[in-house]
Amino acid sequence: KLPEPLSETDLHDLCASFEAAVVEVLTKKLDTAVQESGEEFIAISGGVSCNAALRRSCQKLAEDRNWRLQMASPEFTTDNAAMIAFAAAARRYAGVAGSPLNTDIDPTLTLGNSA
Repeated sequence: KLPEPLSETDLHDLCASFEAAVVEVLTKKLDTAVQESGEEFIAISGGVSCNAALRRSCQKLAEDRNWRLQMASPEFTTDNAAMIAFAAAARRYAGVAGSPLNTDIDPTLTLGNSA
């Protein structure tokens, strides 16, 4: 026998609980990453950064920890172009040279490796 479908209220509760759990995990991971890196300027972009609950949670964490936080405006978070552009700007600022257009792609390349 198939289970009964969720009521609208139960479905809303399930979705809200899932969102809260994801926001909590991502915020904790951000806190850990910043503490381990020693950075105090944080940039958040990409599609997930459009989530209002995540934005509020990250803003509160940044205020509590006295970090500088820059989040892409919601209208720029539906596409990963802003995230890719920021990553490229950060690499450039860090002195990481660009790579020729005929270079093979290395998905394991990190900021510390020279291109």
